[in-house]
Amino acid sequence: VNGPTGGPGGCVTSSTYNDLMDDIKEIGLGYKNTNGDRGHFHGGIVRLAAHDFMDFDQSDSVGGGADGCIDFSAGINNGLGD
Repeated sequence: VNGPTGGPGGCVTSSTYNDLMDDIKEIGLGYKNTNGDRGHFHGGIVRLAAHDFMDFDQSDSVGGGADGCIDFSAGINNGLGD
């Protein structure tokens, strides 16, 4: 979602949110539940969301936090790109 300056940010509409949830559900259901792949997929989604907001720093002028951005090169996010 683009913010007022054309870059990342702004609000996600209910429609976009629902589309995303439908996509995650459809992908997750594509994994067999017998070997743990479905659980690993959904666990990865939770981990990705957590790492999005974990970079919040109140003393940083950029802020970070739940902004929909992940810096895969940051040490705190090691392994997320795998």
